Amino acid sequence: MSARTFVVAVGGTGQMVLHFYAQLFLLGVIPESFRSLVIDSDQVMPSLAKLAQFFDEVRQGWPGTQVAVPSIDYLHFSGPSQGKVRKSLTGESERRSFHPVETLFDSDSLEQQVTEGLFARPALSAVMAPNWASLPTDYTEFQRVIVLGSIIGGTGGGLLAPLLAQLSNSIHRQTANPPALRALFFGEFFKGDPEIGHQRLMPDAGKRFPSNKLMVATAVQRLSPPDLQFFTFIDPTERIQRKVHLERAAIQLEWPRQSEPYWTGVSSLERLRKEAVMVAQRDFLDREIQPDGDALDYEEAQTRRHVRTSLVNTMLQNDILARIADDPLTIDMIGRALPLFLASAYSEPRNRDLSLGGLRGFVRSVASKTKQVWAALSSVFPADVHAEQQVASVRRVVWGKIRSDLSKEATASSDMLAQVAASNFIYRALRGEAQ
Repeated sequence: MSARTFVVAVGGTGQMVLHFYAQLFLLGVIPESFRSLVIDSDQVMPSLAKLAQFFDEVRQGWPGTQVAVPSIDYLHFSGPSQGKVRKSLTGESERRSFHPVETLFDSDSLEQQVTEGLFARPALSAVMAPNWASLPTDYTEFQRVIVLGSIIGGTGGGLLAPLLAQLSNSIHRQTANPPALRALFFGEFFKGDPEIGHQRLMPDAGKRFPSNKLMVATAVQRLSPPDLQFFTFIDPTERIQRKVHLERAAIQLEWPRQSEPYWTGVSSLERLRKEAVMVAQRDFLDREIQPDGDALDYEEAQTRRHVRTSLVNTMLQNDILARIADDPLTIDMIGRALPLFLASAYSEPRNRDLSLGGLRGFVRSVASKTKQVWAALSSVFPADVHAEQQVASVRRVVWGKIRSDLSKEATASSDMLAQVAASNFIYRALRGEAQ
């Protein structure tokens, strides 16, 4: 079953919402898979890079007849992905003489490092736009396409309106029954000038943000395609203090509180995903759906995160996989489903000249790889104090099997096969009963 939702996350705000949304899927809170594309002048968040690699490894071993595994792709801007904005626009890193671009952008804008974002300068993203030809061209598998980003940001502010137009054109060129086009916009949701340590990023934020909001909101309203079916606009009166340096590191980021904009965004994204397909209203303002922070059960999500991550930690701390290889009595405690899952990963490719060391040797390799995979993936989640879970709860996980038609890449070496099996083990342990 293919993913039916395509999420386009624009700029730092879009990345943050996707960061939390992907976690909720991985924990089984979000039931339906998705494909996603990040568009940003800044680097992709490390957490999303880890999740992208993890999902790719899971997909290699995931039976195609079951729920699709998400994907996270990244679309680079058409100019250089590093260095100064000046380099992207003029070809020179340093000012040698007057250049016509200086009639449009001040020196601060031109000296801005591309990899640090565009700091609420939407005009920059408009001229440094990504290569729109790199957008997907086939939308036949999707029921909905959802765009999310901030209208006050440098990347989102400059790209949201043209992106919606590009998607609308691509969708209608390719399909007779186009997916529903929807959007999630953020306004001024954080306080004043974000800081990295003691470095102020935007001294003129108090003027720049309201100006951007008015300009981009007007542009989106007047230029949005008629088939934009719904949109949600998050512009709270109570704003948060963004911690940009923590967002960029993306290591064990705390979940937002239920009342905070990021959670409202994640929950509203799920509301937009589930909303029934309807004909778009002619008047733009009639298409608005109010933010919905209750579309997802916050307490249930918190509980599920604690239980599922604690189960993975319990299995690793108790060396359950290694014990399966060395102690047959372990099967009496955990049941046969997990051993059969491991056997399915071993049995199909065992004749492909891989030095697996027998089934027991292979299971030990998977046990070792699992600890490495979890060491990287666990940093995506908040730093919980994990409670010991009953090992017998392993029986309730839907382990299934590894796909029988493994790719050449997955079976290129015993090490890669163990990596694919380890990622599938963690994926299924986190999703639990929600397969």
